[in-house]
Amino acid sequence: MKFQQIGAVLTFLSLNLKVLSLPFAERIGNPSEEIEPRRIEDIFGNNINIQKQSIASQLFRKKAKRQEERKVNKSEKIEEEWEKQQEKEEKEKEKENEEWEKQQEKEKEYKSEDICMTDECITSSKRILNSMDTTVDPCDDFYQYACGGWMEQTEIPSNSASISTSIIGNSRNMNIIKNILEREYKVNENLSPEEQELDKNLFNKLKTIFNTCMDVDKINAKGKQPLLDLYDKMKIYENRESYKEGDGLTEQLVTLNKYGVFPFFKVGGHTDYEKANHYLIAFLQNGLTLSKDYYSYDVLMVELRKYIRNILALIFDENERDIEVMADSILEFEKKIANAYVPSIKLQNPQYYYNKRTISELSEKYPKINWSLFFKKRLANHNIDFDINDETIFIDMTPEYLEKLNEILEETDVDTIAYYLEWRVIDRFYEYLSSDLQGPVKEFSDFLYGGSVETPLYGKCSSMVDDMMEMAVGKYFVEEAFDANTKPAVKEVFKNIKQSMIERIPQMEWLDKETSDYAIEKVMMIKENIAYPDYLLDLEKMTKKYEYLELDPDDYLGNVISYLNMYYRNDLIRIVEPTSDWRYSPQTFNGFYYPPDNSINILAGILQTPFYDSHEPDYINYGGLGMLVGHELTHAFDGTGRQFDKNGSMTNWWSLSTAENFSNAAQCFVDQYSNYTIVGSDGKNYNVDGEFTLNENISDNGGVDRAYEAWKISMENDALNAKQRNKILPDFTQYTRDQLFFISFGQIWCSKMRPEVAVQYLSKDNHAPSEWRVKGVLRNSKHFAEVFNCPVNSPMNPEQKCSIW
Repeated sequence: MKFQQIGAVLTFLSLNLKVLSLPFAERIGNPSEEIEPRRIEDIFGNNINIQKQSIASQLFRKKAKRQEERKVNKSEKIEEEWEKQQEKEEKEKEKENEEWEKQQEKEKEYKSEDICMTDECITSSKRILNSMDTTVDPCDDFYQYACGGWMEQTEIPSNSASISTSIIGNSRNMNIIKNILEREYKVNENLSPEEQELDKNLFNKLKTIFNTCMDVDKINAKGKQPLLDLYDKMKIYENRESYKEGDGLTEQLVTLNKYGVFPFFKVGGHTDYEKANHYLIAFLQNGLTLSKDYYSYDVLMVELRKYIRNILALIFDENERDIEVMADSILEFEKKIANAYVPSIKLQNPQYYYNKRTISELSEKYPKINWSLFFKKRLANHNIDFDINDETIFIDMTPEYLEKLNEILEETDVDTIAYYLEWRVIDRFYEYLSSDLQGPVKEFSDFLYGGSVETPLYGKCSSMVDDMMEMAVGKYFVEEAFDANTKPAVKEVFKNIKQSMIERIPQMEWLDKETSDYAIEKVMMIKENIAYPDYLLDLEKMTKKYEYLELDPDDYLGNVISYLNMYYRNDLIRIVEPTSDWRYSPQTFNGFYYPPDNSINILAGILQTPFYDSHEPDYINYGGLGMLVGHELTHAFDGTGRQFDKNGSMTNWWSLSTAENFSNAAQCFVDQYSNYTIVGSDGKNYNVDGEFTLNENISDNGGVDRAYEAWKISMENDALNAKQRNKILPDFTQYTRDQLFFISFGQIWCSKMRPEVAVQYLSKDNHAPSEWRVKGVLRNSKHFAEVFNCPVNSPMNPEQKCSIW
């Protein structure tokens, strides 16, 4: 069991740590997943020799070969006329290719001063080349062409389900954090004595969490006792008879919530989409051991029951409890909950989940819970002074689920409810118990992921600190590893991406004038959050942020519960003290767009290879960072983002005809991506869900086009420095800069995943698999087809293309 984070409303950051992951993420809990650091010393291995012949020559010969193989079944006269026509077409094509090749050769007549021979460029050049498979025609399979060498040389670690350039980048960040946590406090001489004291106290909180987690002997000595102590406080089983009445069950839920356990639903502060800088309390379905989709597989349910049963046997006395009955009851109850769950695809649409309800309405619709009592006591537990009455408004995010839940609770016996609630406590805190109790976890994990996915202790503890004090960790990460000169460079990318989009919008024939003009206004209003928030380096503000986190060096589980109390207090207090805090920490390897702020957030943690390197040419950085910014900007106009205006309010600024045109264009992407497949461990093909991945696919496609155009704009805007900033890499004198832009883009998605896990992620991750994040995008790109001169209807240049932005 991982360090569960009580989820985000839309948890789009997958366990594979795919970036560009959030068209929208409203925090009800800490949205980050536990990160598994991995040491990968030699990623790229030996060099691969590039073929000296030009790409155009290869493509022309392949086309000629394909044409020779054509068979014509015509009469002799018709065949003669047809052959003449073919000969004419051949000459025209040959002429076109010769002209194209001459142009390419002219572009590639690099002088010595055009080639970047710095140490950094030489290193980058080797890395990019070694990742490629140049034996493949880029017009046949560009993903293999860009990433084939990387995939051949890079192994999935034995303790992981996948490996990718993003995971490797994230591991670099986690190693930096690990090194920070392993050392003693370093005095910052630039601070005043008062600030140094605050800095030291803040750092020591990090150290306390880390050291307590690393103290395995102390954890093992306590065995299962910390969990039993919790049961003594909660009295879940002892109170079971009270669950027949709404007040009794409600009181028990309040108690569980106090300790960070959320059966049935989770609660938190949520942006009011209709009123800027205002928050409401929202609640969302919760309470499963696995994702909803897993419960439809019988073989998996057999393993889940075994897992539940084995853990119950380690915690409870079999002379006092019937373990078999408990396991059966818990599994069957969770199946009912899973059947009631709203599919995650619906939660991508704010029109579905943004349902305002009063206490009176909640009480009428879902009477099994005393909602007034629940919310009053929940806020009182955090000392939040907020008046709850019958007309207080909440956001009911999953009404269909709560209706079914009410029915389930009405028909379920109190013993089963008690067993389930006890299991939720186990599922929440079991990993913090002694190592001798973790056998069932490893066995079930091996079954799910096809092998061991154990995390090294230092990785687990570093991630735990990162979860519990993410912004404090971010402060020391930024001071340690972030170059402040990067911010201006990223701002320039933002400026050019915005200009690209502003120039693109009027070209959209499906947009009417009024909608087009407003879309441009929205682009201009997008906020740019780069690297880290300003308050991060303000020690007084950072100290206040963690003032409610009380730590005990001898109480590992107690520290986790203290964190949960602090986190949910900070989350709920926003209903009386609205804040616009960043939703992810600086060290996170990610970027995202947040509709209620109309903001793009590019975090310090992702401003590294393969997305950005200040020493690399602009065409490489625009293929990475440019695509990242372009992707997030396009999210402002995807199926979710387009429902929010330039100020972040959920309002309809689209005409009916334009909205219909958008839906028709979006359907092209749905149909297109639904035809893409991956191969499972059983050798069968499994289809991508084009509807589930729609927003990400729209943003991937728009992101690459904007990045390419923005790179061109950067050279037009700064012609004086364009040549210096776009020198050719030494191993790529047979390539154009445009081709290297697309190679750079392809390589940000190099990855490998165990087939059985890849199939699972088709229903869990709302991004297309990495292969299709590259090939799917480039099949729609006219720029790509032109740059690589791909024949029409070659695998990478189908005549039928999809486009919105």
